[in-house]
Amino acid sequence: MDLILIRHGQSQWNLDQTGGDDAPLTALGRAQARRAGLYCQAQFKISALYASTYQRARDTAQIINSFLNLEQVVLLDGLREFSEDYSFAMPRFASPLDALQLDAPVTPAAITPYYIAFQERVQRALAQVLTAHAHEFDTDAQIGIVAHGGTMGTILRTLAGSHHFSLNTENTGIHILRWREQRWHLIAINRVEHLECDRWQHEVGKDA
Repeated sequence: MDLILIRHGQSQWNLDQTGGDDAPLTALGRAQARRAGLYCQAQFKISALYASTYQRARDTAQIINSFLNLEQVVLLDGLREFSEDYSFAMPRFASPLDALQLDAPVTPAAITPYYIAFQERVQRALAQVLTAHAHEFDTDAQIGIVAHGGTMGTILRTLAGSHHFSLNTENTGIHILRWREQRWHLIAINRVEHLECDRWQHEVGKDA
């Protein structure tokens, strides 16, 4: 089974820091979502699609689904982006070498009380998705999740078992996780070829 994690298209907040927590997509964001939809239609066989209830993720998912023609997009509050910055409390290391030599995994409790709650919420949402597809774990099923930079970074940190790194994701960047041989395989990070970019846009997801 594959999890196809897709970040929303450009939001008004990404563009000019207006629109608040539930900022809508810009015209560019909608165009990015259409490109993502075409890409998903051509490259994957997504059989179920989930999305955060924030409108930038919800609308991105609906646009993608206009190409997939699934019966519905399942909306989950638990996939929403964080609302309180925690980047200032993420672990810092004197050098990349020091970051290789962890004495123990970094837990959410080592970051902030808010991050503890955020991580627990994201983990519950992921568990909800996985539970719904438990009968497909050992199949070629592909499940799509449209969410946010921080949400997806937290999913990756949770699966890695340590919260000491950040994950930057472009607008409509795609990560692919595969459950096979009783463990997770990280197949791809931040795929953006569907945007036909000749350079990175540097509108990275606001993960820590």
